Amino acid sequence: MITVKDHQTGRLFDPWDYLGPKRRKLFETLTDTLIAAFGVNTSKQRLDSTIIRSNMRKLGRIRICATTIQKFLKKLRRTHNELFDSPLSTEIVDRYLAKNADTLFSQVKPSETSRTLQEIGNDLVYLIERFRPYGTVCALPEYRLLDRVLHEQFTVTGTCPNTHVTVKPPKDVSSDSLQNPSDPTAGYDAYKGSGYQAQIMETYRTVKQDKNTPDMITYVEVEPANKPDAYGLLPAIDATSERTCCPDDVVCDTLYGSDDNVLKAADKGVEIIAPAQGNAPASTTSLSDFSFDPSTNAVVRCPEGHTPEWAGHTIKNRLKAAFAKTTCSACHRLNRCPVYYGKKASYLYYDETQLRIAHRRVSEQSTEFKDKYRWRAGIEGTHSHLKSDTGAGRLRVRGLAAVRFTIILKALGLNILRCARALCACLLSSFYTFCSLRYRLSILIRPLYDKFHSLLVHHNRFLCFYP
Repeated sequence: MITVKDHQTGRLFDPWDYLGPKRRKLFETLTDTLIAAFGVNTSKQRLDSTIIRSNMRKLGRIRICATTIQKFLKKLRRTHNELFDSPLSTEIVDRYLAKNADTLFSQVKPSETSRTLQEIGNDLVYLIERFRPYGTVCALPEYRLLDRVLHEQFTVTGTCPNTHVTVKPPKDVSSDSLQNPSDPTAGYDAYKGSGYQAQIMETYRTVKQDKNTPDMITYVEVEPANKPDAYGLLPAIDATSERTCCPDDVVCDTLYGSDDNVLKAADKGVEIIAPAQGNAPASTTSLSDFSFDPSTNAVVRCPEGHTPEWAGHTIKNRLKAAFAKTTCSACHRLNRCPVYYGKKASYLYYDETQLRIAHRRVSEQSTEFKDKYRWRAGIEGTHSHLKSDTGAGRLRVRGLAAVRFTIILKALGLNILRCARALCACLLSSFYTFCSLRYRLSILIRPLYDKFHSLLVHHNRFLCFYP
């Protein structure tokens, strides 16, 4: 961690935490000023996330555990040398602090992975229990990382001295587990990888491309890569609402378009344009083919026009409709219908969420939805420019606070670059317009000039005029 000394009090403080509110205020103030100056329309915006790599190495399970032990031993030797020399096993010191320790753990054969992890797990338990009585050692961040790695990568049963350690299967390791002891706040996503993700929302235009009006990034937030994208939509809407640049429509992918997000965004006056989550039901006849009462959402009639014998709510507050068995047994849609063929009747079970999603799936096939949703792909170009133009793809800092600080400033820099390009395009357009007007004026004035010159020459005036 980088610390800075205060010249007044002499105390050390973390500059990333100190500049936290200021960097956010700087981005918001300058962005709002640029939006007002260029007349950017913020009614239509799009949202997506992109992976951000901090300055850390990608490690496997063995290297994560071994590197954590190495950092602890080095910190212990530097701060508590008396405890490092006397009670510590020389075998562990030689194994993890030898010159070839990194090479030893990086060249483990796949067949020996389980055995090596088991040995490292036993070493973790030994170090944790050995220094547990020392309060100053337990307060070290490196010691807390030992305990974190032990419970994330292993299953511990029993109590000391009969503690038993078992290696967890890879599928049981949480996505918020430690990825590198140098960056404890980084997360993991099976699709994106390890690191952080930046939630970015920007404006876009549906009319013909106008180079004089740039697209502006209105919201940036950095979080560990394991956080679901669904949790990033509502904070983005709330943050832009406070700055009077809240969108009317937000275009985003399926991960943001949960039914809960759509309802909460609608309460805030924002329409979410995103495909419904999950796969469509296998039956060709869906809930959207039935007719419903708009006030109660109860079934009025089936796709064939038959009314149910009973429709209402169940004990578990689900919606239910019962159709006559004789009617359904003679229907040609029986094998493709979502009704359940029971003993007394044919039942249709559903809830309001399933009904809303069914209607959304129908609207997704319309031309209007496709014309709106096609603008979502443009934000991928913004992610590419953010990484290539400002170097946000691979940062030289570690930690959530430092990564957030860097990405916010880089997003602000990209806004400034876009405004500079728009200003240059506006100046070039004005220059070309001036040159065109000058050329047209010269064409109009040239005949008058020639006629006036011929008159002067013809009457042999004293005034001499040379073109």
